[in-house]
Amino acid sequence: MQLPGILAEEFARDHGGTPLAVVRALYPLEGGMGEAYAATAPDRLVVFSRKLSGSWRSFVFPFAEVERLTLLADGSFCQLDVDSTRRRAALKFSGWDRPVLDRLATAWAAATGRSVRVGRDAGRAVPLTPLTLFCAVLHAATRLDANPSVPEELFLARAITDAQAVQEGLAYLEQHGPDETVAVARDRLNPDQQWCALANVIAMGMADGKLTSEEQDFLESLRTEWRISQEDYDHIVQVLYCKNNLAVFMPADGQVAAEALEGFYAALLAMSQADEQAGECELAMIRSLAAGADPVEAAQRVLDAGGVDGLLARLPELLTPEQSCCLYANLLGIAMTDGVLRSREQALLARVREALRLAEETVELLHTTLFRQHNLAVLAPG
Repeated sequence: MQLPGILAEEFARDHGGTPLAVVRALYPLEGGMGEAYAATAPDRLVVFSRKLSGSWRSFVFPFAEVERLTLLADGSFCQLDVDSTRRRAALKFSGWDRPVLDRLATAWAAATGRSVRVGRDAGRAVPLTPLTLFCAVLHAATRLDANPSVPEELFLARAITDAQAVQEGLAYLEQHGPDETVAVARDRLNPDQQWCALANVIAMGMADGKLTSEEQDFLESLRTEWRISQEDYDHIVQVLYCKNNLAVFMPADGQVAAEALEGFYAALLAMSQADEQAGECELAMIRSLAAGADPVEAAQRVLDAGGVDGLLARLPELLTPEQSCCLYANLLGIAMTDGVLRSREQALLARVREALRLAEETVELLHTTLFRQHNLAVLAPG
C-alpha cells in the first residue's frame, strides 16, 4: 500500500524518502468517522489522520520516545497501541493488515532494542445486521475510486446518522471483502432492504455528478446478484438522475439560468423552514448542491422579498419542465432528510405540484422511489 499523493509528498518532505511500511486504519486517530494511515521511517512512526470532511493532521512518534508498542490481534482485527513519552495512540486495523503491522513493529524493535508486546484483543465480532450490511455495501461502493470524493463521504454521513453502524459496516467490509459482502447481502437482506441499498448506492454514486464505468459495473452486479428487475433499476436511475442533474440550469449556450437557480434554492430553503426551523442537516444539503458561493443567503433574500406565495407565483415562468422536475425531486429529498414527511412539508409539496403543474405519474414515481430510498426503517432487525 502507498500513501495518497498529498500525504506521500508530506512524508518525503518532512521524514525523508519513501515509507518502509504503510497501513490504513479503520478509524481516525481521534475516533469517530474518517480515515488514518500509519507509515514508518527508520526512526519514527508517522500517523496521518482526519475526521470526515476534515483536514489531514500528522502525528509523529519518534521511536526513541516510544516506551512500549503493543500489537493485539483476534483474527478479524488488529490493534496497535503506541505508548510514548508525549502521547498514547490506539489504532485499529483489519486482520488482513497483520503482516504490515508486523513489519512496522519490527522496525521499532530494531531501532530501540525492545520487544514488541503481542496479545489477543477481546473485542467483539462485528454484528451481522441489515444495517451493518447496508453500510458495508455503501463502503464497498466508495472503494471503487482510489480516493472517495467529498460528496460521497458526506452522502454516507447524512444517510446513516448512527456512527457506530457506519464503523461496523466498514469493519465488516475490511474483514470479508466486497464480493462476500454482496453475496451475504443477497442471502440476508430481504427484497425491500436490497432495493433500499441499491437506491442509496446509486444516489451516492451520483453525488459527485457522475457515474463512472466502475460504478456502473458494480451497480449492475448488485442488480443481478440481488435479482432486482431491470425496470425497477431503470426507474431508480431515472429519478435520481432527475434529482441530481443540476446541469438543467445551464442551457446550451453555457450561461447559468441565474433567476431559475435562485428560485430553485429559495424553494429548497422554504421547504427546510416548513416546520418553522431550518435544521443544519437541511442547510448542509442545500449548500452541498451549490458549486460556488453559499446560496442560502441569497435564497433567504428572495423569501424575505416575496414570501413563499410570491415565490410560487414566479416559479412557473422561471423554470423549464426539466428544472421543475429537478426542483420537486430535491424538495422531496429535503423534506425526507429526517425520515418523516410532516403535514406542513406535505402541504408545501402540494402547492408546488399545483404551481408547476407536474404530471401525476411523474409525481407518483418521484414519491415512490425517493421514499423507498430514504426509508431506512426497513433495515431495522426483525
